[in-house]
Amino acid sequence: MPKLIKKINNDKLEIFLDDILIFEHSKDTPSIFVGDGREDILMYRGNFRITNLEDSKIPLKLFKETDNDIEFYYGEDSVTLSFSEEENKCALKLKSKKEYSRFWIRIKADKDEHIYGLGEQMSHFNLRGKLFPIWSSEPGVGRNKNTYITWMSDSTGMAGGDYWTTNYPQPSYMSSKKYSLFSDSYAYSEFDFRNENFTEISVWKVPEQIILWKEDSFYKLMESFTEYFGRQPNIPDWVNDGIIVGIQGGWDKIKRVLNDLKSYGVNVSGIWIQDWEGIRMTSFGQRLMWNWAHDPNRYPDFKENVKKLKEEGIRFLAYSNCYLAVDGNLFKEAKDLGYLSKNDKGEIYEVDFGEFYCGIPDFTRDEVCKWFAKRILVEEMIDYGIEGWMADFGEYLPIDVKLSESVAMQKHNEWPILWAKVNDIALDMAGKKGDIFIFMRASGSRAQRYAPVLWAGDQSVDFSKDDGLATVIPAALSSAVSGFSYHHSDIGGYTSLYGNVRTPELNDRWIEFAAFTSAMRSHETNRPNDNVQLYDCPTTMVLLSKMVRIFKALKEYRIHFMKDAKERGISLIRPLFFEYENDKEAYSVDYEYMLGSDILVAPVWKEKTDIWDVYLPKDKWIHLWTDKEYEGGQTVTVGSKVGNIPVFIRKTSKYLDLFKSLKSL
Repeated sequence: MPKLIKKINNDKLEIFLDDILIFEHSKDTPSIFVGDGREDILMYRGNFRITNLEDSKIPLKLFKETDNDIEFYYGEDSVTLSFSEEENKCALKLKSKKEYSRFWIRIKADKDEHIYGLGEQMSHFNLRGKLFPIWSSEPGVGRNKNTYITWMSDSTGMAGGDYWTTNYPQPSYMSSKKYSLFSDSYAYSEFDFRNENFTEISVWKVPEQIILWKEDSFYKLMESFTEYFGRQPNIPDWVNDGIIVGIQGGWDKIKRVLNDLKSYGVNVSGIWIQDWEGIRMTSFGQRLMWNWAHDPNRYPDFKENVKKLKEEGIRFLAYSNCYLAVDGNLFKEAKDLGYLSKNDKGEIYEVDFGEFYCGIPDFTRDEVCKWFAKRILVEEMIDYGIEGWMADFGEYLPIDVKLSESVAMQKHNEWPILWAKVNDIALDMAGKKGDIFIFMRASGSRAQRYAPVLWAGDQSVDFSKDDGLATVIPAALSSAVSGFSYHHSDIGGYTSLYGNVRTPELNDRWIEFAAFTSAMRSHETNRPNDNVQLYDCPTTMVLLSKMVRIFKALKEYRIHFMKDAKERGISLIRPLFFEYENDKEAYSVDYEYMLGSDILVAPVWKEKTDIWDVYLPKDKWIHLWTDKEYEGGQTVTVGSKVGNIPVFIRKTSKYLDLFKSLKSL
């Protein structure tokens, strides 16, 4: 059980979490500040520009003890801090007499300390040295202000993004000193890791509490952390049996693609049909109707055909999100029931999603959540035999929308959690928990118990480090230390703009990577006709068949660690230092991971290379494809031609025979 220890020496206050100094405060070096400010926020299609107009930042230089509390004050301004200790966590409870719109606290840091987490971060795993806003948004296209694609995206639609933009921000981090911290607020906040001596957390509201966990191992730390946040439901068993193939275009095309896949021996566990409810064409590319009922013209005899596919062992998966297009019948139903959010004139708030508009169901009302779950997710989807869907969006909530039960600015970061709950309600209503595969890109604090699987969002269809294949690795690792056990990505990426189209090589590298993750699922992109598909290229189909067989063969291994995830909250994809906490080099590895405890994966995320450098932690390793043995504690160079993704197995693994059989599949 961790303890908070308070030490006072004259005008200096120190607070320890067991033996770790986490807070240091004196008159000359205060660590708590309050103030007020305003914000200028512009939203365009889920992309935000946020300007902080700070009016005051007052250091609360003085402090005094009163009973078990500590009051920080200066003049008329004050904040009271009290301690709370439970079985596996501690909390710094915060109260203020005034309402402050700005609050700052500084947490002690060391020069050599590594920091991870903040939800899903796609450009960096170790967060030290940078500032990270916590605000759910589109992650952006390009995500590097020095690239052409980012510049074009910013110029044409404010959509370029940056290193910190993410669908899933969470105000929590894990330290290499084996403690985790959570700032308990959904308000906009910033975590500033640029100072060597402290981390400054700023919140646009005094948070209720700052929760701390401390354990003697990272596995125990994750167990305590996820006990509080909740643990993800199990992935349905059938997902382990093959790939979920993204296809669009009607029953004839689906039949043709499935026949082609079958001829190459590809195990298909499901088909993911985005356009099940119809399409609309926009300048961005092919979009959907956003009226969550099947399109009888595009997919006639829908229920019967879904049933036939199931009889062949292939599940039908669809697409949905938490908005309703104004030209659909479900929008009209929600409007007539009074379930849609309003603007400041009392009219239905309509959000621009790129040449079409949508209403926002008010998920702050229980009856609206239950209506959406039953009327749409159950009656229009589950009752028709749909066994999974992409539960998209959640990060678009405008700050000026009028909600029934809260201010939108304070609900924005919580909106993805409410959307996850709606999906969970639908599974409860249908009695389908554990059977239906739901995957989400937007998330936040405490969504873990509702969202079965994360997917990494809309990567560009390229090898760029900031927005391409590479970003999935730190995304999976940061999500893992933030409490999500299951993570995967669109095979081949999604976003194709400004002449950026994917190549067969990109598809191939993504396929071999996906075989060593939680799930295999492909995407046709936003411009399917411009991009090569998995089923277009014979050599890719041969590779796909092989890698899906490997994925299926690893089912027993993954299920073993899925039990670990359910019981302890330990992620399937995990950082190297979880296993090798005494290996200092392991803390600086951003682009490798452990799958379970016995497989090390180092995906090739650069194009046109047949060799790859891999750091092996201190252990004995066997290269999967050559059986060559390596001593860990060093970086080795191995051949990495397509189909031979750098994978190493622990020599002492009880699954050694299984692993050795993989290369012959």
